[in-house]
Formats: sequence, structure tokens, C-alpha cells
Amino acid sequence: MTVPLLAAFDEWEKFNSSLVIEVKRPTGIFTCTGVAVSSKIIVTAGHCLDGTVLSVRVFTGARYNPLDLSLEIKDYRVHPSYDPKRSRYVCDLARINLKTNLPSSIRVHPIYLGSMDLGSKLRGDIYRFGFGERSGRNARTVITPSLKGMNAAEEVLELYDDFSRSGDSGGPVFLRDGNDVKVLAVHSTFSYGPAGNFSLNPLLRTHISWIYDN
Repeated sequence: MTVPLLAAFDEWEKFNSSLVIEVKRPTGIFTCTGVAVSSKIIVTAGHCLDGTVLSVRVFTGARYNPLDLSLEIKDYRVHPSYDPKRSRYVCDLARINLKTNLPSSIRVHPIYLGSMDLGSKLRGDIYRFGFGERSGRNARTVITPSLKGMNAAEEVLELYDDFSRSGDSGGPVFLRDGNDVKVLAVHSTFSYGPAGNFSLNPLLRTHISWIYDN
């Protein structure tokens, strides 16, 4: 069962690599979530940056405030295999490159590269972070979804998770086993139907070369 921890979570600093992203389009300003995977690279959902984008800003605070100082961005790239007309979630990834290093207070965790033979072999607890709007504000929120399975052909993690809100897209899915924390995937979208409601989250391990390619 998915349990929303919300503000009750007491380890925010360990997961402060989950960052809020502001995207300005001709139709308005939108927010998404991203995750730092190095001192200069942030990964988010491809649909957050696909299409016409006028500007992108990244903030490190626990709450979205457009008046806060944002990080300087060098450029961004949507995954070349992402095609919103053919799939809502396959390769739904984008990479933001920063001009300078993240503040040293941001705790960057490595991408999970281990086996995804799911079930008992996936050791640890799953946490999904996002800045989706709740109670009229966009603040860092944590959810503890349960594992449904994995679409092995498309390398997409499926989680029982009914708590996604607008702005959670691109948020990291972490795997924690004791003090060991890895980034598993980023949040893309939902599936509704006879199999139940569950989220679809592209795994990052498949795209390591693209993520860190200069």
C-alpha cells in the first residue's frame, strides 16, 4: 500500500538532491521535479522540457519560491528516443546541465546499476519525491509506494502510487538499503485500468551513457 509521508518525513537533507524545476512556456509557467545525479547534471522527465520552452530555472529549496535565487543553466537536452506521440513514458527523460557546481549541501546519490530481477531480490525501501502542488503550495514531498513490477522490455519501474500531483513529474525514485541510497528512476506518468492504478517510472541505469555524455 502506498503511504504519503508528506511533512512527517525526518530525513529531508539526505534526499535534498530532489530539486524543483520551473519551466516557462508561451502558455504559462509550470513546475516539475528533477534529481541531481552529479554536481552539474540534473535529470527530469522529458515531457517537462519537450516542445516550446522559453526558459528553465532550477531551485534547491524545500519549497518552490520563484523569488529565490535559481541555479545557472548551461543547456538542456530531451532524450533523443523520447517521442510523446508514440509513448507517454518510454525514455521520458531530459538532462539539464548546470554552468557551475551545485551547492556542497546537496547530497548527490549514485544511479542504481544493480539487477532489476524484481521481487525479493530488490533490497531496500522505495521513496518517491516530488514538488507537486498540495494544499496550494509546491513543497518537497515524499511518498513510499509499493512495488508492482517492472516492464522489462521498456525498462520502466511500475509502482502502486495514487498520490502523484501536477509538478511531481521528473521526481526521483530512490532505493534505500540502510545507509546506502541509490537513484532508481524518475517519475513519468500513470496507468489506469483493470490492473489497477500505478505509476510508470523510467529506470536510469539503461541511460547511463546518455546521462553522463558530454
